[in-house]
Amino acid sequence: MFRLNNIRFAYFGQSAIFEGFSHDFHSAENTLIGGENGCGKSTLLRLMVGDLKCLTGEIKKETGKAFFYVPQQADSRILGLSIEQDLRLWQIAGLALSIAELPSLPMLQGFDPQLFHLPLRELSTGTKQAYVLSLALLHTDHYLILDEALPSLDEQRKAIFCKELSKRRGVLAVSHEDFGDSGILTER
Repeated sequence: MFRLNNIRFAYFGQSAIFEGFSHDFHSAENTLIGGENGCGKSTLLRLMVGDLKCLTGEIKKETGKAFFYVPQQADSRILGLSIEQDLRLWQIAGLALSIAELPSLPMLQGFDPQLFHLPLRELSTGTKQAYVLSLALLHTDHYLILDEALPSLDEQRKAIFCKELSKRRGVLAVSHEDFGDSGILTER
């Protein structure tokens, strides 16, 4: 899916985070990258999705393959003022999902349907995270790139998310948290 070849990256005025780093991430594999804060996990994902540019080297994405990126601040993926409004934008983009169907999605089961009509500022971080991760899971033909997907989820939603991830291949996740013995991801 992604081929990183001899990349070098540093933030302005700082030493290099990556120096001559090469790796292939395959669309049929699930990979978990763990590590301490500041070691470059999120930076690597941002380089891969094009939010940042490497100083040298190259990053190639497999032609014809799409990805769905969920950043640490997942609510930055919500474009509307409410989940309902955001869903309308996704519908325009071709997602066949109605507001009435949201409570049936595994990650959103048990939520009061009225939450989807409230302004985003009134929703918890966990609710917004569960919504964005639900969207990611609906993109079954996309490679998922997940930056710290678990921390704002309650234990029940973490278990549901791990169960849903176990049904698919093509996931790259960075996390401080343990995905348990689910066998979902191979640690790197």
